[in-house]
Amino acid sequence: MESDRQGPSEGRFYRPEIDGLRAVAVLSVIFYHVGLGCSGGYVGVDIFFVISGFLITSILLAEAQRKQTISLQRFWVRRIKRLLPALTAVTASIWLVGIFWLLPADFLEMSRSLLWQTCLVANVYFWRTTGYFASAAERKPMLHTWSLSVEEQFYLLLPLLVLLLWRRPKILRAVVLLAFAGSFLVSAFAYMRMPSACFYLLPTRAWELLLGSCLALFPALEPRRASLREATSWLGCLMLAAPIFCYTSSTPFPGPSAVAPCVGALLFIAGNAQGMTRCGRLLSWQPCRYVGLMSYSLYLWHWPVISYVNYARLESLGVAARLTALLLILVLGWVSYEVVEKRFRNSLWLDRQAFKVALAVFLATVGLDSLARYTQGFPKRFSTSFLQAVDITKHSRFNRDLSLQDARAKNFATFGLSQAPPALFVWGDSHAMAVLPGLDEICRSKGIRGLAATHNSSPPILGASLDQRFSQLAEEKVAYNQAVFDAIVVSPARDVLLVGAWEDYFGRDAFPSQIKQTVVELNGRGKRVWILQEVPVHDVDVPHVYAMARLRGRSIADLLRTRAGYLEYSVRSRDAFAALQQKGRILDPLDFFYPDGQSECRLEVKGRLIYRDGGHLSDFGSLSFAEAGLFSQLLQSLDAR
Repeated sequence: MESDRQGPSEGRFYRPEIDGLRAVAVLSVIFYHVGLGCSGGYVGVDIFFVISGFLITSILLAEAQRKQTISLQRFWVRRIKRLLPALTAVTASIWLVGIFWLLPADFLEMSRSLLWQTCLVANVYFWRTTGYFASAAERKPMLHTWSLSVEEQFYLLLPLLVLLLWRRPKILRAVVLLAFAGSFLVSAFAYMRMPSACFYLLPTRAWELLLGSCLALFPALEPRRASLREATSWLGCLMLAAPIFCYTSSTPFPGPSAVAPCVGALLFIAGNAQGMTRCGRLLSWQPCRYVGLMSYSLYLWHWPVISYVNYARLESLGVAARLTALLLILVLGWVSYEVVEKRFRNSLWLDRQAFKVALAVFLATVGLDSLARYTQGFPKRFSTSFLQAVDITKHSRFNRDLSLQDARAKNFATFGLSQAPPALFVWGDSHAMAVLPGLDEICRSKGIRGLAATHNSSPPILGASLDQRFSQLAEEKVAYNQAVFDAIVVSPARDVLLVGAWEDYFGRDAFPSQIKQTVVELNGRGKRVWILQEVPVHDVDVPHVYAMARLRGRSIADLLRTRAGYLEYSVRSRDAFAALQQKGRILDPLDFFYPDGQSECRLEVKGRLIYRDGGHLSDFGSLSFAEAGLFSQLLQSLDAR
């Protein structure tokens, strides 16, 4: 993260133990991402936020008291000198390596994210683009810059606030406290309802930075007595260690879960403010301080290394590969700190030319992105047959999450012939979205119109309220499904197709009875129910792994689910659906994916991929699926209506 350290040149403000705290933060993040322990190491970013809020606010207040004003120009020049040189070196390296490393679509995405970062809004970009159907986050080399953008946006606003109100300290404190409380409440409300926005955006992250600001604005909070300082410092360390080692990737975050690491950082900083504690002296140890000094460069380099390693790998990384990646991160971080950061930090030339240099970097980034867009990601690096084989263009029309309000207003997606009365109603999750392009084409050819109610990670089952990461419905799931059911009942469509990632939902004891109840209720309302058995789900991103393997001339059959593995994986849903044969008709894709009893899963039709990730059909796959006759029984029923 940003190196907002007050160095020895700034005299009495330098606090070596804070550099040690930075070392804890950056190493926890790196070890978490490399996969060498620290299951909750991602909280290191939150520790950085608190440190930055405290130091920047302290710097601004000290300057205001010393000079009776704040120079915004000087403040932002310091930010440019601290941030831009190392960031430019890293992003230029990412772009150049990407030419040799990334597929065209991924290169385009990387180039676009680089431009958004240069505009200080990378967090907004990743909020908008990192979702259920986005390419894997672990393969986005610029992803880590979201946190830099959060800080940079904070640095644009905080100096203005302090400049306006530093002469009225009571009002300044009140405004900061209100902003802190408001941001925290928004975060607590949003982390389950809008998890992506809560993670990436400043309004839900500002409270972490403002928590540090509060300590700078309320120095009376700093304990004076030695025993109290020791207790405060060690309590802070404990509150840092607990989430670093006890949180996991499944811990709801940020929201209330971010309180422990943020308050822990605050207590450590406060406990050492009036004198060094034992814990403070431990983190002031020279090796810890040096890692802290390198923390910005280490943070900048760690994710591109991990991202590119993840991009190229076909299988899980072994310990040796993880240690090699860690060593490379440390070496690159050290070179970046010694050669780039230190050289430009005290540059008098950059003092004078900071804004011109920033503008030049921006214009260069615009040029590079324009070049990438003009060439469409330099596709001529690959053969035409290869590009056609891995083309998995997504059909955005059907990737639609209906809301509760949509369901109640009967605002459903339509497919097939637009003018005919609806004869088929599709109800499901993202797997329903995936089969709709094929259904759309085949229903259109037969003069059939259908309606679709879809929402990610939301099973088409009455009473289902599963806590799924990607669903935006939160506690509205039960009401949403009831509203869809009510709409189906009054719809002229007689046939209802249920589609879902069934095995994801069968972990709940109530689910088998809930699906039975749903089918019985639909039958009782005169509806004929069809259930599509889940397509084979693989533990890898099929298109990406397929592309990497094809470039190396090897097969990925050993990485995919075999016929026996698919039957074993889907046994719970198969048993449950078998008991519903008299009430619902089951459409089984087994023979499409494993034709003639073969063990290997089919990935291609006519030389083109049929998957768009590990478990969803591509548009072409959906059309191939429909053309192969998987819906023939359903279509015969519709023709006989």
